[in-house]
Amino acid sequence: MEVLVTGAGGFIGKNLVKELCEKGYDVTSFVYKGKKEEKTFLEEQGSNTILGDITNQEEVKGITEGYDVVINLAAQRRGWTASEKDAYHVNVLGTKYLVEDAIENGVDHFIHCSTSSIIGPVEDKPLTEESDKRDESRVYYKTKLEGDRTVLERKDEINVTVVLPPLVYGPHDHHHLEIFEAVKQDKIHFVGKGDNLFQPTYIDDCTKGFLLCIKNEETYGERFIIAYDEPRTSKDIIYSIADGFDKDISPIHFPKPLCWVGYHVLEFFGNIFNFKPPLNKRVYDWFTENHFFDVSKAKEVLDFEPEYSLEEGTKLTCEWYEENGWL
Repeated sequence: MEVLVTGAGGFIGKNLVKELCEKGYDVTSFVYKGKKEEKTFLEEQGSNTILGDITNQEEVKGITEGYDVVINLAAQRRGWTASEKDAYHVNVLGTKYLVEDAIENGVDHFIHCSTSSIIGPVEDKPLTEESDKRDESRVYYKTKLEGDRTVLERKDEINVTVVLPPLVYGPHDHHHLEIFEAVKQDKIHFVGKGDNLFQPTYIDDCTKGFLLCIKNEETYGERFIIAYDEPRTSKDIIYSIADGFDKDISPIHFPKPLCWVGYHVLEFFGNIFNFKPPLNKRVYDWFTENHFFDVSKAKEVLDFEPEYSLEEGTKLTCEWYEENGWL
């Protein structure tokens, strides 16, 4: 089966391409032209590679021809310097160009990677894919939600599936690397008690969810939250990482009101003097927001069962970071 993976140079992309190649799929990786260093890794896994830019409609035109399945992982994340314009171009326009090309070229199945963060805010009970609560409080959430809708609007023209990963971690993850590094150096501190909830999901469980969706007719026109089924607190996550490094830590718990004021002041000066403050909205939200969901739909429709506990996954991730010189 011929599979095209866009955004293949990213964290989920590299792991998914590796898994697809091991399963015997004929894979082509579409990699952002600014990530040439990822090309070698992907080719070593057995993938063909194409360098390009999903936001360039001319470069996307005809790219899906000849493929049975297209998996779109290309995204502009919530980086400190990411602008709304950049996020819109990748998460919305790039997705639009790609799904339109897939329709024109008769692709059998279009799988789009969104994020569970578009659902919410989560308060005291888990939400589902069908929840009408939508979080548009940040550029990343807002543009990913619009990209999500762009794909599902075309479900009468092409078989589409939307996957909503939660907090995903593991080998090749740059996004959470700074948390692992802070824990290893005993420089991690808490905003509040650390009692907010996540569903941290090891990368191999995430890629397993994508594989279960491929050419599965029961997934057509649907969203699926692919996540570990046991919510864990941010405190659990931090101490699990510490255990993974066999490290004793002594974090300070700062009051939420103090941190709220602090991050606003630091971001103000960060924007003026162009630096990323150690305490910012992203850090504050990570320790105060809830991100936990009902994953029964994936269990029932996909027969999805996560294999890695938080403790197992963080241990493997700590080992990978150290063995590969990331930490």
